[in-house]
Amino acid sequence: MGLFIYGTSPSIHLEDRVLAHLRLVVMNKLRRSEPFMLDIDTGEIAGRRSLWMHASVPIQFHFHGSREPRINHHWVEQLMRAANGASGLTLLPEPDDTAGYPRHTERPRSRDVSRQSNKIASNTAAHTTSDDPEWGT
Repeated sequence: MGLFIYGTSPSIHLEDRVLAHLRLVVMNKLRRSEPFMLDIDTGEIAGRRSLWMHASVPIQFHFHGSREPRINHHWVEQLMRAANGASGLTLLPEPDDTAGYPRHTERPRSRDVSRQSNKIASNTAAHTTSDDPEWGT
């Protein structure tokens, strides 16, 4: 369960999978300088929050898991269409059609891959000496 933080508002708990898809929509809309309304169910007694999403407000996406969910492009398209509409973005349920990808298959986040690359590089450097015939070539 990750956190969505908008400005100084209290954080909203969302599943990492939902958060990853929301992040893509928000990032694409604001990159195009297209502010929009986001209606989100907080899961609290108060129920819903409506947030005017604008690039001038700090936004944070905190993921609980270390792996990034595989993105369902059909879902992103649905969410983008909703965000472009007059009513703004409401988090819609994920469609079943995932273009042949399993819904919960995950791939490593880029920072995990980079950590692994750094570890491999440091191990390689530690085992390379001037006595090694391949060293320096």
